Amino acid sequence: MIKHLLIKVRKGAPLQYITLFVDMNTTQIIDIEEGRGSEAVKQFVQKLSNPQEVKQISINMSPAFIKAVKDYLINADITFDKFHMIKHLNDTID
Repeated sequence: MIKHLLIKVRKGAPLQYITLFVDMNTTQIIDIEEGRGSEAVKQFVQKLSNPQEVKQISINMSPAFIKAVKDYLINADITFDKFHMIKHLNDTID
């Protein structure tokens, strides 16, 4: 059962991305989907037997990820990852 999930995007070949789904309790990669948007989240959620058991998700500030979590993982609270929060703050200050 996955209660705490990390969703992370990695760039592969030029203009190609993958989305990693990581169990934050075990640090194990659970799934890898092509792309970096809401469709990747949807494909992952369709593989879960109990998506309603996911309670916490750490994601970047992508509007597509935010919407996908709200649409498909309705019981999960969102936490934005520290790297993107600090980058956003630095960009705002500059």
